[in-house]
Amino acid sequence: MDFKVLFRPRGAVAALGGAGVLEYGGHGCGYAARPVPTAHAEEPAGLAGTTARRMATRCVTIVHRACLVPAVGRCERKKPMTNNTMATRAARLGCATLVDAMGRVYGHRAHIPAMSSPDPLRPLFGRAATISFLPYREDLTETGRDFRHYFYGALGEGLPAEHVLVLSSGGYSDVSHGGGTKLARADSAGLAGVLADGRLRDFTQLRAYGFATWCTGEAVRWGGDTVMPHAFGVAVEVSGVCVNPGDYVYMDSAGGVVIPPASLHQVFAIAEDISADEAAAARDIRAESTQP
Repeated sequence: MDFKVLFRPRGAVAALGGAGVLEYGGHGCGYAARPVPTAHAEEPAGLAGTTARRMATRCVTIVHRACLVPAVGRCERKKPMTNNTMATRAARLGCATLVDAMGRVYGHRAHIPAMSSPDPLRPLFGRAATISFLPYREDLTETGRDFRHYFYGALGEGLPAEHVLVLSSGGYSDVSHGGGTKLARADSAGLAGVLADGRLRDFTQLRAYGFATWCTGEAVRWGGDTVMPHAFGVAVEVSGVCVNPGDYVYMDSAGGVVIPPASLHQVFAIAEDISADEAAAARDIRAESTQP
């Protein structure tokens, strides 16, 4: 565990009127500290790690999972990066750049070929909530185990606005896995999107909903006699890509990419670098002389 000890500058009033703040720099939100009123510390020079920890122990009291930073006269809370912020960044970078960035971090397949959407200009971004489909078998159907059961089971207790409902094909990507009526639940729940490795019905209805929808195409026939939901909250396969619950999924008109949550910020940082490099290369190309 790495500690960073921030002490009160000489002559300044530290946050909460105390000596300093102890921060644990992990995963964007760590341990912060509330200064002990009776303790005071001036800005040290050349403290080694052990000494710094000892000083921190004397000067601060840990407050679990608060995200506080030093401030003059008040205490500020670090704001985590929201899904809306990340979705905006993803849309600006585009699918191809994010796929290139994933390729620099992992060697496995992470890209999904282009799909269809009722609204192709609306990109999709969020954390996967998965439902696995299988070929339909009449003897395996259970009373009460309808799409509603699997839908709410997949969402769990997380924030619906962060979720993308991901439906596997069940071996039949050319039949309907749902439609405007069944997926009205997703609109009511406020989901970020629906990604189906199969067809969906009622594009006109889906276009009017508040979430992004991507699938293999529009269907006109019900598909419940061909495929059936079988499990929720499990890893599923979409166009040859493994999607695990909690993975971040991005889709636009070019295609899609699946990003493990632990690597999201790293992938985005690399994608930003790639985007900057490509912009510089494009400027150089436009500046080239037309002479051989």
